[in-house]
Amino acid sequence: MKRAYENKLLSWSGLSEKASWGPLTGNGKHGAALFGSEKLWKLSLDHSDVQDLRMSRKPWINAPFQEIRKAIVEKDSKRIEKFTHAFYGEDGDDTPTNLNLGCLMIHIDIDGEMTQVRESMDFASAEIIRRIMWGSSGLEMKATSISDSIMTVIELTAINGSRNIRLELQRTQFEETLEKKVNYPSSQPIKGAALGFSQMLHDGMAYAIQVFRSDGSDLNKAEISLDGGESIRLVIATAQGASVTDSVDAISCSEKDCDVLLQQNRIWWLNFWAASEVELSDKELESIWYHGVYLQACASRSGSLPITLQGVFTPDGAPGTWGGGIFSNLNTQLSYWSCCGANHPELVRPLADFLLDSRVCETMEKETREFFDLPGIAVPVSTNATGQRLQCWMPVQIWPTTGSWLCLNIWEMIRSTNDVETLKKAYPFFKKNEIFMTAYGAMAGKDYPVFAPSHSPEIFDLDPDKLWMENPTMDLWAYRKILNICIESARWLEVDFDDQKAWIEKLDLIPNYPLVQKQKWTDGSGKHDHSDPHTSFLIEAEGINTELSHRHLSQCAPIYPGDDINIDSEDPNFVADSVFQNIRRGTGLWIGYSFVWQSCLASRCELADMAMHHLKTYWRHFTSNGGLHANGETTRLGITDFNREYYDTMPLSIEASLAAPAAVNEMLFQSWRGIIRLFPALPDEIQGAFYQLRTKQGDLVSANKADGFFEACIVPASRTKLLRVSVGNSNLIECNCPYRTNKSGRTSTIDIAIEGRKDIRIQGSIKALSERGKACDPVS
Repeated sequence: MKRAYENKLLSWSGLSEKASWGPLTGNGKHGAALFGSEKLWKLSLDHSDVQDLRMSRKPWINAPFQEIRKAIVEKDSKRIEKFTHAFYGEDGDDTPTNLNLGCLMIHIDIDGEMTQVRESMDFASAEIIRRIMWGSSGLEMKATSISDSIMTVIELTAINGSRNIRLELQRTQFEETLEKKVNYPSSQPIKGAALGFSQMLHDGMAYAIQVFRSDGSDLNKAEISLDGGESIRLVIATAQGASVTDSVDAISCSEKDCDVLLQQNRIWWLNFWAASEVELSDKELESIWYHGVYLQACASRSGSLPITLQGVFTPDGAPGTWGGGIFSNLNTQLSYWSCCGANHPELVRPLADFLLDSRVCETMEKETREFFDLPGIAVPVSTNATGQRLQCWMPVQIWPTTGSWLCLNIWEMIRSTNDVETLKKAYPFFKKNEIFMTAYGAMAGKDYPVFAPSHSPEIFDLDPDKLWMENPTMDLWAYRKILNICIESARWLEVDFDDQKAWIEKLDLIPNYPLVQKQKWTDGSGKHDHSDPHTSFLIEAEGINTELSHRHLSQCAPIYPGDDINIDSEDPNFVADSVFQNIRRGTGLWIGYSFVWQSCLASRCELADMAMHHLKTYWRHFTSNGGLHANGETTRLGITDFNREYYDTMPLSIEASLAAPAAVNEMLFQSWRGIIRLFPALPDEIQGAFYQLRTKQGDLVSANKADGFFEACIVPASRTKLLRVSVGNSNLIECNCPYRTNKSGRTSTIDIAIEGRKDIRIQGSIKALSERGKACDPVS
């Protein structure tokens, strides 16, 4: 493969008039979106570390968990409703958490009718572009957030004629009611700066913004005239600090030479894209992969906060959707699905650094004692930059498994990179999450764990009498997962042998996953009793088969992102029927990430066409121009009930955009249960290749598929002793080392002893999906 990422552009015609709909650039700590009208172009300026940390604590004192639990057990609807409103609503605090810093406003003199508009994002260099033509003349703007810097570089170029522009730097203006509530001090101009201001939010939190010319000198006037073909380059600095002085000093000490900054940025992205590549005959599928990986690197990197709801892209002039904090349920969990598989495990580092920070752990452990009256750590569903629990809708706070999900994200980074040092830091955190879940499950006093009350699946959102479940499938899976993570970690570190035995015993006590049992029928003679093989499937919780469409496909978590239920160890029809059940319920209450999740589930069943259909449905109908997840259908075709008419404003988030590459990865290769599966769910008609995707064990896999044949090169991880590979029952042509054939459940493998080999090369024919023998065929 030859630098397949080059010339990868996401482009569209038309103006993006809202920040979260325009092209996006970022460097993990700060980001920018290009948007606005024909006459007024805007560049939003965001910084992940600028958060309002003045959240009210009162509701938590008024509504401790044990009182809520008692009301739920007693089915006291009035008290439950009272507690719900105490957490959120009139008595809550909707002060925004993530804050937009401000906007560079570019006022343009126009002299004709607009004839052409083009906006785009260049994935190779994180450059965003807007170009508008008025007849034969026009204006083009390029902007990029510089890696390892506090700078954004922009370039304005007049095309075939002179153009007058006026620059203005504006602090974020919230709507009047919220402006009064947040009551921030007035912004102050930076001394000697034509375009610059500083802002003190509260004690310990300030920021500053300043615009410079390309040579690092101050911009001495805000009005600029460009002749045809002439360009001007500007540098915008955004700095955060404990005080205004700190923020301004950070700007004054920073590199401002455009050539140096742009070269620095090019090198960073060149190294980033060198880690892995995907090249497919289906260019739409290829773009989905590159866009999600690009956006992940823009939104969060080492040294920054974990992914928040919108990453570093806060809506202009408004608080982030639902406050824009760190939402540790699916919003954060999905955001990290693709990182390790795409060979960018370093992008999980901000999550690990945040959760393993001693101050954050102490805060979470303290609040677990105060709220739940239980030991260990319960990671809050909604938290800010300090780890403090934020106000949000009360039922989702009764979601005991959030920490286990995030432990899985961190564990996969550790395991796939053989990172023993991080494991030593993470192991105590893993154990404290297990301690909490075990204590939570023991409250019912049974001889097996009972996770109740739980609102993990969020199925009955608005009915206080129904929204609580006992032992949801998702919770049972998450408890199994955290126990297994603790066991594997302790074995790796060779510690806590008694604890290992205790964890294994706890695994044996966990109830089976709830499901609808096979239904029996008779032919009427009384002699023949049959079971319908297509009526067993996973359900949300014991006795709860809602038959309702819902955005969370939670009952399928053991299939994906887990692998407890799989087509090797289970009846493939049962696994696939559990996946099909999501579709039978309809997509009316799905949002974008539901389609991404369904695509991953379909790939685990080798249902390639279903996987492709749902991923492309997400991409075509549930994203903004810049590719953010729109939380609803943008095309209004009736695919779901969530659309612009349902929402007053379309709330945008980032998790589905970041999870989408995982759906592509699942089509190209899978590595669950220690077996590398090449092209398990890529439709037969699609040809292509991938370079250095990473298995769960840390092996690096490159492969090419064309005309019914494949070639693969696998670089084993340092801990890999035996390599097991499956290629859809292929007829092996050649391998560069000895191997033996084997069987794992329903999967045929070739097993290769590594014995010091640096790479394994395999060639062979690959059977069509329809010829593989174990293809699932559930009744629709």
